[in-house]
Amino acid sequence: MRNYRGSITFQLKRVFALLIIGLLMIKCADDSVTDDDSGKYGATPSEYISFLDDNGINYYLDQFGNPYTQGELLLRFDNGFDQAKLDQVKQELADINEISPDSIVVKQCPCGTQDLVLLEFDEKLDEATLEPRSASMGDQDGDDDGLSDEVNGDVTTSNNYYNVPLPQILNAGGELPNGFGPPDISIGEAFAANGTDDKLRIAILDSGLDFDHPSLQNYHNFSIWKGPVDGCYKLGYDFVGETDIAIDNLGHGTQVAGVILDALEPYDVPVAIMPLKISNWNGSVALFDMFCAMSYAVRNGADIVNISAGWYGAPNFIISELIEKNPDVLFVCSAGNEGLNTNSVENHHFPSGFSIFDNVISIAALNEDYSDLADYSNFGDGNVTIAAPGTAITTITPCDGPLCQYPTVEVSGTSFAAPYTTAVAAAVIHCGNKDVEGIRQHLHNLGTPSGALIGKVTTGKYHDFDDLDELDNCLAD
Repeated sequence: MRNYRGSITFQLKRVFALLIIGLLMIKCADDSVTDDDSGKYGATPSEYISFLDDNGINYYLDQFGNPYTQGELLLRFDNGFDQAKLDQVKQELADINEISPDSIVVKQCPCGTQDLVLLEFDEKLDEATLEPRSASMGDQDGDDDGLSDEVNGDVTTSNNYYNVPLPQILNAGGELPNGFGPPDISIGEAFAANGTDDKLRIAILDSGLDFDHPSLQNYHNFSIWKGPVDGCYKLGYDFVGETDIAIDNLGHGTQVAGVILDALEPYDVPVAIMPLKISNWNGSVALFDMFCAMSYAVRNGADIVNISAGWYGAPNFIISELIEKNPDVLFVCSAGNEGLNTNSVENHHFPSGFSIFDNVISIAALNEDYSDLADYSNFGDGNVTIAAPGTAITTITPCDGPLCQYPTVEVSGTSFAAPYTTAVAAAVIHCGNKDVEGIRQHLHNLGTPSGALIGKVTTGKYHDFDDLDELDNCLAD
């Protein structure tokens, strides 16, 4: 892809985006200002807290009602990995929590950058602990996290939050068939051997892929992306279990992949799916795993990154910078399923809310007849870019190989509107649009206008492959 960092247009937009993101993040200089942040951001919807409770997921709520993992701190080295600085942070954490620094476990992104680590430790649960007290998503500006000023001058910290559960309540296909057996790796390897160098790379950050699903053979120009490094990628990568095979034991990732492949199959657009597993068995996602997968995708040449998950509350500085520093990668994100107006600061949803960047597209879901948004879909013309089909969608779901009886399922949610637009974006790239700024503009232009969507999504439009006149000649070739 052409790098357009040097263009005046991009630089102006970059400055404007940074000004806005700075206001959103309230990156404060001192505690007196930080303390006034209380109440700016909303809490994670109660349905998701119930989901965590029902599935026995251990979490702690910050003052805004957003769930995070106790005793886990994300630490990013702003000027590159520094072992001496890491040792200093560990010592200060140990002193605060009255533990040995040797007991603090340091985790780095598998096969990834050293700039971000996850620290796991026994947290002392009192006022001295590193609980987020300034803004939801934890302290991100280093002035209220318990660490010294000397440390905070070179690092950025955040609690390790849980993102919105991937099933997003409306997904009817979250349960796998009884007796679901392990996938046949040889079938997946055959798809990976199908050539990937000349195909668009689509990273799906989700629950993995059923790579021996019998329906995959019906997609004629599809392959599983074949990674270059043994041990770091084989059939996808599982960032939760840290294994090089991303087996889908939830269903959601396979369903998302099916939406993309179904939409593109009539047009023979060549794509290589890069399944990156960030969801555990029940669908919850930790911020650290999302970051690691996003970093892996951009470093390994993904053209599009599909993220059908997200969180409520404040933006996360670490995630936003990763997106902003990779302008040649398009991120397509679901807008969320609570029927909320995300223009309101208390309803902010991310990473879809980063659509102020040229390389982020936020997708709402249409109702079944395309006449309006679905009742469950989030909206907001300041944060949600465009709508796409997302209700009563038939797609593939994990199935027990040759014993498969029910290969498809009907699903609804912005989780499935996002991959539809991912497919449209893949078609746009296939037809010769290579830079992300141009791709975004084409995605805007290709939308079908709808009066019902004015004021609900930025473009007032929705995507529909049956109405993409501008691409018809290209896709027919």
